[in-house]
Amino acid sequence: MQGITNISSISGPIISAPVSQPQNQGQLGGLSASTQMTPDAIRNLMLQQMSSGATANPAPISSFSLQSATPEQSAEPRSKLQNFQTAVQTLGDRILHALVSTKTASLRNSAAKHNGEVTMKVSQVTGSIKNAILKDTNTSGGCCEALSAHWMKARAEGSNLGEQLFQSGTASDKGKLNKETMQSVAQLQTDGMVGYDQEAITEGWLRSNNIESPYRELGALSRVHGQTSRGRNGAAELAAKIVDNGPKTSLLKKIGLEGPSNAHAVAAAVDGEKVTFFDPNFGEFSFPSKEDFTSWFVQDFWHKSGYDLPKFGLSGEFSIVNLEANH
Repeated sequence: MQGITNISSISGPIISAPVSQPQNQGQLGGLSASTQMTPDAIRNLMLQQMSSGATANPAPISSFSLQSATPEQSAEPRSKLQNFQTAVQTLGDRILHALVSTKTASLRNSAAKHNGEVTMKVSQVTGSIKNAILKDTNTSGGCCEALSAHWMKARAEGSNLGEQLFQSGTASDKGKLNKETMQSVAQLQTDGMVGYDQEAITEGWLRSNNIESPYRELGALSRVHGQTSRGRNGAAELAAKIVDNGPKTSLLKKIGLEGPSNAHAVAAAVDGEKVTFFDPNFGEFSFPSKEDFTSWFVQDFWHKSGYDLPKFGLSGEFSIVNLEANH
């Protein structure tokens, strides 16, 4: 899938990381998959390489902001028009966060009838996380790509995102955030925008944390693409691809969704029959079997999330990168 160009100037919390075409599976921007570097080093190298190869007028690839300045640019004087655009964007983001949050209770409650449970109430459209990301126009539209990546990292470490995001070690809408973790989330999302290839930036960050695709074993299954649509079975193909591990018992799933105007990122972990699914807008859900997850995802999640809406939803294309931790 190509990145979105010229999406609405007011982007919302269901909008984030547009999904790019797969990069060379063995390398990322000239960085060997076996290269060992610190997260900061790999980030700086990728940004330098991508900046040198960027087009003169690159299309926006993140929902972060409308022509928002990077930290280096922010010291420059801003025109009245820029200030007005920022105010409009922030207001729009607040409204859309509020609209998406109205779907949270119904969606979470739907898991129980499919033998599932809500195992972590982390959401970027409510409470502390929402308040934090709304303070900066670079993040006010949402951090779904970065939150999904940090969820996979935490899981690979035997931890969970709630423990790392909140000072109490427990996910809570009103809990105090761990500033270091939240800054890492914001930085990764911003890097994707600055580098003009959010997909590659995120995969490089994951690789630096020993999470990468076992593509030699999976072949074409290391990256899969497909279509979603509106209606009751609109997400059936997506659900089937999420639970497909091929020859592997356990895999992490980096999932990109792209609709007519918006894009979003979610994640999953499939361990044998058990499926754990994470959506930055609604939290983490666990199901004892692939069948239970699939029935929930197709019958309830796709509609109750609003992702099947005709214009502002996410019915269109999806991309899944299958990953595993190498610890």
